[in-house]
Amino acid sequence: MIDTATVAALFIFAVQAAGYPGFCRGSGACDRLPAIAVARSGEHVDTRTHGQVSPTRPDLVVITGAALARGPVWAESVLVHEFVHVLQFRSGRHDHRTCDGRADMEAEAYRAMDAYLQKKGLALRSNPVGAMRERCRRAREAGLIREPLASRDVNGEGAQTAARDGNSRQASEPATQSRQRHPHPAAERAAERSVASLDLGRTRR
Repeated sequence: MIDTATVAALFIFAVQAAGYPGFCRGSGACDRLPAIAVARSGEHVDTRTHGQVSPTRPDLVVITGAALARGPVWAESVLVHEFVHVLQFRSGRHDHRTCDGRADMEAEAYRAMDAYLQKKGLALRSNPVGAMRERCRRAREAGLIREPLASRDVNGEGAQTAARDGNSRQASEPATQSRQRHPHPAAERAAERSVASLDLGRTRR
């Protein structure tokens, strides 16, 4: 399993890459490092991400054995991605109750994950955020969800634009995809399932 010093270094990287400076003091100690657990046999973890924030413990990140088996760099990048989600829930920066808010959260997490991989000489093969935004748009147009055209953060800033979602990059690492981990209204869940069933293809960025 990943040692505490590595977890601390990855959390600091997530803080800096995603812009949450209040959670660490310079390059030193960070408050409340997330706990890490390996998924138990039979435990559901999204196989496209190989990691997730626990739906009942927002400071616990669960990672799969498959992610660990792909090597330390890939496993560490998954943790960086999930640590960004931990920071998002702690800060309340994004509204995870909305479709666009969840897309903003994933865009931020994938940018940090890609930055870590690039630091190690690798990159993400693809970025699913464009497809997520397309599902949100189509769901609104179909009247399946009712929410603002763009989520707003606590500072009143608009949602991240598609141009900032990051470009898809070919790499030796497998593609990943992430979904919102924490519960949201049943109507929105049904809407997202309905739209996700459409043949949208993969949006290339």
